[in-house]
Amino acid sequence: MSVTDWITALSSLALAVCAVITVQGTWELLYLQGRVTDLERRINDMNQELAVARRDVANLSAAGTNTQTQLRRAERLADFADAVLGPPGSSERG
Repeated sequence: MSVTDWITALSSLALAVCAVITVQGTWELLYLQGRVTDLERRINDMNQELAVARRDVANLSAAGTNTQTQLRRAERLADFADAVLGPPGSSERG
């Protein structure tokens, strides 16, 4: 075997090794792209759940505010009744 034959054989071997590495890298890249897509989907799902939770909190907050408003109205009505009818248990309340 001549030197040229050895160089050609080694070059072919190097090209084969590079091809294997390239194929392996491509498969790993495809796998990672699939994982990224899966993670993006999960993040979107979590963002949707977070939006629902935020809406629920806003609704509960609004309901709490409404309840507080109703409580203040009831307290004012009770104060008015006390002023007009007298305190609870008084003879004027009957």
